[in-house]
Amino acid sequence: MILYYSATGNTEFVAKELASRLKDEALNLLDYIRSDAPPSLHSDKPFIICAPVYVCSIPLFLKKFLKRMTLAGNALLYFVFTSGGYAGMSGAVGRTIARKLHKEFMGRAEIKMPRNYVVSGHYPPNTEEEIKERLTDAYRQLDSVTEAIRGGKKLKARYVWLFEKLIILPFVPLWTKYMYKTTSFYVTEKCVGCKKCEALCPLNIIEIRDNKPHWTKPNCTHCMACIQNCPCRAIEYKNRTESKPRYTFSRYKKIIEELKRDDH
Repeated sequence: MILYYSATGNTEFVAKELASRLKDEALNLLDYIRSDAPPSLHSDKPFIICAPVYVCSIPLFLKKFLKRMTLAGNALLYFVFTSGGYAGMSGAVGRTIARKLHKEFMGRAEIKMPRNYVVSGHYPPNTEEEIKERLTDAYRQLDSVTEAIRGGKKLKARYVWLFEKLIILPFVPLWTKYMYKTTSFYVTEKCVGCKKCEALCPLNIIEIRDNKPHWTKPNCTHCMACIQNCPCRAIEYKNRTESKPRYTFSRYKKIIEELKRDDH
């Protein structure tokens, strides 16, 4: 069974692609997360958790949620991470989650996907050509990931040095607390009150009032689900996003469809 959380579609693509190749089920955890109801699940096949990487690790809210699930049946647990290029200590966190769930940690794969952190003041969005290249490479990388899981082998990724862990471990909660601000989001006159942002927020901190979204807490997880999925492009952040393109995997799924046609 494949379990996943995805804000802009990158991780969902990986999860569903693996499910198709392995003839398995892909379960979206968003509703469970929003209702704070960790599921109790059973699978005869290995469990695979697909998760995004925020600040060099599994998002704190997702890490806490995953540890509270109950997974029965198969004893093996794989992790597949999606990131803009650096998964940091996600693998080490995955190992602790596996231990908490009483599962055998079967390693992790790290899939480089198009950047979606549009509010960044340091990293520019990928160009159209870069997006195509990253999605093509990710699709091809899933060949070896699928083969390893199907054969019951461990997934292997880049070794994470101790000094990296020592830097990342205290850095993640501090960055999450002091940098993931909601106070810098604002809504333009383009907003039509469709409530999509409210429905997609994993932390339930967006409420529609007077037909406009309001962030009810000063901090969030900066998953980018609200700003990237807004159909009217009505959500902005500081002065960093006005001229930047938005990214969701659904806008580029034709690239994967073309690859599949070529393979056949």
